[in-house]
Amino acid sequence: MQKWAEHAPMNYLHKFHLVEAEKARVLGQFFEAEEFYERAMSTTGYAYAGAAENEFIQEEAFAYELAAKHYLARGRLKIAQTYIKEAHYCYDRWGATAKVKDLEKRYPQLLNTNLVRQSHSIVTDETIRHPTAAIDWAAAMKAAQAISEMIHLDQLTATLMQVVIENAGAETGALVLLEDDRLTVVAQCSGSRQCNLEKIAVAGCATIPVSVIQSVERTFETLVFDDAISEPSFLTDRYIQNQQT
Repeated sequence: MQKWAEHAPMNYLHKFHLVEAEKARVLGQFFEAEEFYERAMSTTGYAYAGAAENEFIQEEAFAYELAAKHYLARGRLKIAQTYIKEAHYCYDRWGATAKVKDLEKRYPQLLNTNLVRQSHSIVTDETIRHPTAAIDWAAAMKAAQAISEMIHLDQLTATLMQVVIENAGAETGALVLLEDDRLTVVAQCSGSRQCNLEKIAVAGCATIPVSVIQSVERTFETLVFDDAISEPSFLTDRYIQNQQT
């Protein structure tokens, strides 16, 4: 399979990564497993040369499901919930009705079934043809409702932040804006619905990973770490050290 992946990555690279992920999981190499799960999910459906023809929605769903089971076994419920929702969505797009019902039966604690069904029911044919246009309609509806009910900007910001945090399966979130040519934290919220709307310069904020944000601002590249405290470039970041991120 590795040889096939070298010659035709658009068809086989994600399969190879998924097998490597499962192999690492069985051997107890959890960080390696998680890296390969991410690679499998990112290469599934990637347009190497043939655009939409190379998408494997069924294997993307399978990769999300296996990753969710792995994280669930490790007790990382929020990540597992995010991935099982993605698996549910992919199986639904693929038309695998029996598999959708199977996930709903096995993981009711991770899937808000009624909400998921409602959000899927209004996905259009256009969205299916262009999956990058797909959004979480449940989150969009929540946001629209929040906007219609809120007038005060601070209240609106806090409400929308809670919607984003809930939708992402995150524990906390921060809204950072560029104000007067400097990055400023304008809102910090947690899953417990507590929000701090005091404006703080990013450079002097102890409740966010400043070095990570500054790195992303400088390089315009996404940073994803399995274990942030083991990253040499960010060893001195106060937030990462305090939270053992």
